[in-house]
Amino acid sequence: MLKLPIYRRVDTFYLHARINGRQVKRSLHTADRVVAIIRASEWLKSLHMIDERTIRKYNLNINEGIAQADDPEDHMRLMQALRLMKEVQEVMNTSKPAQVARQDVPPVVAPIVPVVMPAPVASPRRDGLRLADLVDKYFLIRKQNTVATITAYKTIAREFAAFLKNPIIDEIGQADVTKWQEHLALKMSARTIDNKIGCVRALFNFAIKQGYYFATNPAQGRQILSKKEKINNGWAIMEMDEVKVVYSAGNLDFHRHDDPDFYWVVMLALFTGCRVGELTCLMKHQISVTDDGTHYLKIRDAKTFAGIRQVPMPTKLWNHGFKDFVADKDENIFRYVDREGKGSGNAVGKKFSRYLKSLKISRRKLVFHSVRKFFNDFMRDERIPFEVRCQLLGHEIENVNITHYSDKFSVDHLAHDLGSVWLKLLILTGVMQTKF
Repeated sequence: MLKLPIYRRVDTFYLHARINGRQVKRSLHTADRVVAIIRASEWLKSLHMIDERTIRKYNLNINEGIAQADDPEDHMRLMQALRLMKEVQEVMNTSKPAQVARQDVPPVVAPIVPVVMPAPVASPRRDGLRLADLVDKYFLIRKQNTVATITAYKTIAREFAAFLKNPIIDEIGQADVTKWQEHLALKMSARTIDNKIGCVRALFNFAIKQGYYFATNPAQGRQILSKKEKINNGWAIMEMDEVKVVYSAGNLDFHRHDDPDFYWVVMLALFTGCRVGELTCLMKHQISVTDDGTHYLKIRDAKTFAGIRQVPMPTKLWNHGFKDFVADKDENIFRYVDREGKGSGNAVGKKFSRYLKSLKISRRKLVFHSVRKFFNDFMRDERIPFEVRCQLLGHEIENVNITHYSDKFSVDHLAHDLGSVWLKLLILTGVMQTKF
């Protein structure tokens, strides 16, 4: 069969060619491969993309019994043409009613035109861009992403490619995403599936923007959960009564001596609102102090540009023992190791869940991230301005006045605003004694 840059998607054949350095995709409006080949050949010939000098010809005339070929390769094509003509004749015989033969009317024999077979064109399946290549190009440009994000994207792309048997991205359509969703639904939650599809959607948006993919994004609008459902199914916010139990000196001080790494990550989360992954990967050079004496953390390993920030911490917490904890560290502040695709906070999260269970706190969706949500709520209750809260937590603010006409608050300014918040938390945790 003639080899042309055509492929079938669902029930339609498409022609995929490169014209003047630009990729062009054209529907051939047929599900019949033979018709697709004819239409593709005529279209390419009209654009002078089939060089007449490269066309190999042979003669086939059934009426006169002529079959001529120049070499074994032409002979193979000739045999293919004969088989094709036989199949067409069989279809015609079965689709038309039988006619009574008349001896006085000679049979009508249609003339056989010599068949022209263009030379083979390189198949796009061998040279097209695949998902693994697309991920590499994606992060070649987006250099601000964390190692955990890069690993997660590569893992998801590898899973999707393996499910589809590693096609080129031009062959991936909406039906493929649907099949993968159905496959994932057998073992994963809707939220996890949406996260994976969101990764695929981001990759194809990039491919479209960069000119690697010309169809509609196959993962666009494929979310299972609505925004409201996603919020309702998110992690719970820790309540004040639960915080009092978790951070009471009687419960947490055991870990201060038995597992100081865990203790200080848990304490810093309450006073800074940092994500667990931002804390566990801290290096010694990321801890600094201003000229006015405000100690702060330089968060560099963040998911977004807004996440790259400076977060102050109470001086009393620094003097409570954190200064001694970091004094003998060389580089890494904490002992936690970065796990592929999970960052360095996975061990802390698991131990925190066990800690909650030991305290008989078992409310659904309560995890380490719930402490960060509590910190945000507590700041709001203490009337900390919205802009300050967003800067501390590393949240984007889509407002022209904020993004274009305002600079970030200084670390000292942030520490001053947090005065009432820190005071109450220092008393709650027993770091600041109210009775002597």
